[in-house]
Amino acid sequence: MVITMKFNVLYLTNIFSDTAGGSEYVFWLYAKYMAKKGHNVYVICYKHDKDSTTRLGNTYGRVQVIELVPELKHKGILSQDLPSNLKYLLKGFEKLRDVLRPNDIDLIHSNTYIPPILGGLFRLSLGKPHIVTVHDIGTVMGLNFLRKWFIEGGSNAVSSYVKSFMGIAYEAFMLRNLPFDALIVPSLQTKRDVCTILKARHCDENTYIVPNTIDIDIYEKYKRLYNIYYDPCLLYIGRLVFYKNIHTLVKVFHRVVKENKEARLVIVGKGPLEHTLRFYAKRLGIDNKVMFLGQVDQEEKLKLLSRCIATINLSIFEGFGMTVLESWYFEKPVIVSDISPLNELVENNVDGYVVELRNQNKLIELALRLLDDPKLAQKMGFKGLYKVLKYYSPEVVVPQLESIYQSIISCQ
Repeated sequence: MVITMKFNVLYLTNIFSDTAGGSEYVFWLYAKYMAKKGHNVYVICYKHDKDSTTRLGNTYGRVQVIELVPELKHKGILSQDLPSNLKYLLKGFEKLRDVLRPNDIDLIHSNTYIPPILGGLFRLSLGKPHIVTVHDIGTVMGLNFLRKWFIEGGSNAVSSYVKSFMGIAYEAFMLRNLPFDALIVPSLQTKRDVCTILKARHCDENTYIVPNTIDIDIYEKYKRLYNIYYDPCLLYIGRLVFYKNIHTLVKVFHRVVKENKEARLVIVGKGPLEHTLRFYAKRLGIDNKVMFLGQVDQEEKLKLLSRCIATINLSIFEGFGMTVLESWYFEKPVIVSDISPLNELVENNVDGYVVELRNQNKLIELALRLLDDPKLAQKMGFKGLYKVLKYYSPEVVVPQLESIYQSIISCQ
């Protein structure tokens, strides 16, 4: 579809940042590249990272950021704090009256999980179309999965069960009852999960698959600055939460380092499991080989990507897998767990390795293969770079988003 109109888009998200996490980064990119293409963008968020806002570059003039809960502390997980979530909804609705008028907005696009409630209210008030992005569906993983999720967020044993049942009910309510005109999902797996919740009702009519992308402008700048090296380092980037399965990564690396004394594991990100993981690495006697860097700025993250030999993601649950694209753009292969959508994104033995988590011996073998053969890592990483440029660059993905916007706005 040829894009014939300019949009005024309102994004509702959690933390407006290019470093806080995958889903937040996606909406930061949407804002940047929609503004870059001449559209006007409003963002309503809990809080924003001022450095990330500066990195919008010359598009910043087209992006207006409205922060609602600046005191919120980012802990590596989305806020489960009821007062903060209520404040987000109440303050957001106030801003609708004080700052935005119906003619200011053509379309509302909400990030999960609480923002779609505000988006639904805006849709009813403004009469404008509303799109919801669903990155993943935790409900399909079962009650115990959700219970662990809430315990990590600070809930006790009893309230975690209550919140888990509420979480199951909320995901169903969000998909079945909240006012929206379309869903956007990053992968076929998330679409399957959405259809499971909807019981196949209308899931093909208004659900669009738009893959994630990365900020190639910034990545190319730092790629040229740092150059590409293949040091004996495995890199993990992501939240330190149970479903990312980082304890297995540390356990496997304990055996890897016995075979390759030069190997190092660098863990970037924060979350409730950091203290436990540090203790585990110390107990295994590899705390001098495992570095926990916490949440780093964009420049440091890209420097690490330019130096590692591969990135690794052993998650048991994913909506897409953003670090796969980041790794490939820096010409590094990936090692991922054999779950969808990771096993649909990565071509085994071509641009990375797909491994069953139960087969830890195979995982160790493949990690050592890359650590011992930088030329192999370089060859596989370059094939990943080709895939990013062909399928996942902003120049490919953002027009898909624009096309959906125009189609939905035109139907109003």
